[in-house]
Amino acid sequence: MRIFELLVSVKYVADMGLYHLKKTMIALKGENRSNRIAKMIAVFAIGVVTIPFLVLGNDYIFKVHDYMDYYLGWMQILRALPLFPRFDASVVIMGGMPAYFPFPEFNVYRLINYFFDFVVAEFFNRVLSVGIGFFAMQYLLQTIIPGKRLTQALIILIATAYAVSNVYPAWSLGFAIMPWIVAMLFRYWYHPFEKISCRMLVFFLVPLLFHFAHVGLFVCFFWFLTILAYLVKYKKVNRPMLIALIFMSISFCVTNAYLFMMAFSGAETNRLLMHPNEGSSIGPQIYHVFREFRLSLIHGQYHAKMIFQIIAPTCGLGGIWCYLLYRRQQLAVEETLLGQRLFKLFIVICAIAMIYALDDAGIIRRIFSGVMPILIGFNFGRLIYLNNVFWYILFAGILSIFLKHYNKRGLITGIVLIHLLVALFSGSQSRYNFFHYFYAEQLSAIKDYVSYNKFVNKDFWNRLKEKIRYKNEKVICVGFHPSVAMANDFNTMDGYLPVHSMSYHNQFREIIAPSLDKYNSLRNYYDTWGGRMYVYAYSIKDADVDKSKSVHETALLINTEAFKQQGGKYILSRFVLANAEELHLKLLCDYDESNSLYHIFVYEII
Repeated sequence: MRIFELLVSVKYVADMGLYHLKKTMIALKGENRSNRIAKMIAVFAIGVVTIPFLVLGNDYIFKVHDYMDYYLGWMQILRALPLFPRFDASVVIMGGMPAYFPFPEFNVYRLINYFFDFVVAEFFNRVLSVGIGFFAMQYLLQTIIPGKRLTQALIILIATAYAVSNVYPAWSLGFAIMPWIVAMLFRYWYHPFEKISCRMLVFFLVPLLFHFAHVGLFVCFFWFLTILAYLVKYKKVNRPMLIALIFMSISFCVTNAYLFMMAFSGAETNRLLMHPNEGSSIGPQIYHVFREFRLSLIHGQYHAKMIFQIIAPTCGLGGIWCYLLYRRQQLAVEETLLGQRLFKLFIVICAIAMIYALDDAGIIRRIFSGVMPILIGFNFGRLIYLNNVFWYILFAGILSIFLKHYNKRGLITGIVLIHLLVALFSGSQSRYNFFHYFYAEQLSAIKDYVSYNKFVNKDFWNRLKEKIRYKNEKVICVGFHPSVAMANDFNTMDGYLPVHSMSYHNQFREIIAPSLDKYNSLRNYYDTWGGRMYVYAYSIKDADVDKSKSVHETALLINTEAFKQQGGKYILSRFVLANAEELHLKLLCDYDESNSLYHIFVYEII
């Protein structure tokens, strides 16, 4: 009976799919040829960055650094908590760390990961971010480029390029909705008397797509600056802008209640350790500022590194060309007005890049260290994320002027298509790329890229737990990322948590003090931030994935007395510990499997 019902359900889904496919094809036939081709290219491009998830499943290849070494383990911990944990709730690992440190925000990304396993959640996150980014960028270009200067086909292709561009996956939904926010800001600037309607309630929902501390705060800050600019210029308050900001602010306060409660509770965090480099001389600092300004202006920030190989030269050459036409008085009034707006936007882009460079050099933190010490660890440079959208506006605006002036539709379409192809097929160069299906062989040779199955390998770790009869005792990891142990339900004392309590930071420091005393680089890293509370043998690269499975002896520098006092029992090590006897450690298990990335030596404290 169940088989029959299943077959009926499958037939129903297939019939519905065929029905909607026929409707789509009929709709496409009613459009002009260029629009049909653009939509087919968009479908292909979006399929390229989403279908590999379905094909590869748990064999999909992810970036390890700053992603699987962080989110993978913590999302496993998240599923063990209530959907809305109490403010005083704590997690099992890392000495009972308060839950508001790893999970201060409530948003769609967290919600998806709560209900689905990591890879499935990544698939849904990618589909949502690509879909939202596609429609949001279309709306932005239709709003901001006057007089239908760009054809619908070009708008579709540019929107597709933005949607499939690679940004930090956990923040991709925020980047996806940003074009819509910029479009609404532009709309309210030029229509300040627009009727206030229930549609503005959508601003209550927008914060659910953001990570507030990383992206959302800077969107609100830029919105606030725009309100001030309007007030200065027109000597009046822009009501729609102000109401939208109030709605977003209220929603951000609700969805980030734990973050604000933590900030105002006076709890000390490791962010207080982040001080500017006061010892740097003026010369190197100036060089650093201009180098970072140049790099960030063209490439953005590494967590959201956009593909500008085509956009930047087009905007540069196009800007010079527009200026020459303007000087020769060969631009129409509308083109001149648009060109002036684009020039102002470029100034904003440069200003944001300079803020990023100054923040990266520690200059902004140094200023606030004397004025507002609470902002020492605040990353002002994340304003740079707004440039991801601004560059696309500049790109589309210059193309629209060129198209209007010369009507070279084929040339413009070619430029946009080349940019789309670069954004789509530059997978091996991107830091966070979803297009790993066709790069599997190349990426398999790079130590920082590995499939979910190989990185987590639940079967291997479950058999290891059975072998040592593991019963939730506290462990530390040596030579591999603690997120692997976290994802396999080990009670880890170590882990990667960018913001955590100073009390546990100092407590864990007692365990690793011998290695910090010996290696200045490790001490400087841990004592000026220490987001990765790891047990190091030599350097912060100890935990990098070792696909060769090389096994060698090393002397581990830790305080086993502190380890034991804090409840530690097992050390899971990729290395043979040459000084195990001196540390009062007993080799309990030497475990290896031919199809595993890991060869683990389990030591027990005596």
